[in-house]
Amino acid sequence: MDKFVKQADELVQDDHFKLMIKRLNREATIPSAVTICKDIHQAFNDEQTFILEELQNVPGQISFTLDAWTSKNQIPFLGITAH
Repeated sequence: MDKFVKQADELVQDDHFKLMIKRLNREATIPSAVTICKDIHQAFNDEQTFILEELQNVPGQISFTLDAWTSKNQIPFLGITAH
């Protein structure tokens, strides 16, 4: 997740990105990198809490299946299925 946050941080600080957004909408407000990082972490924490609560309220048992792989361009993925 930190890698994703770092990408967002770099993007909103890029002058070309800011220019592109302003050309699309002159009134657009581009949030700061700090705001984006804070919002991403808060969304993650909220979703994590929601998922944990949902899993705790499921009657019976839950089994998990995991699958990990790396794409051709070396991006790692992890798939998790609950059933």
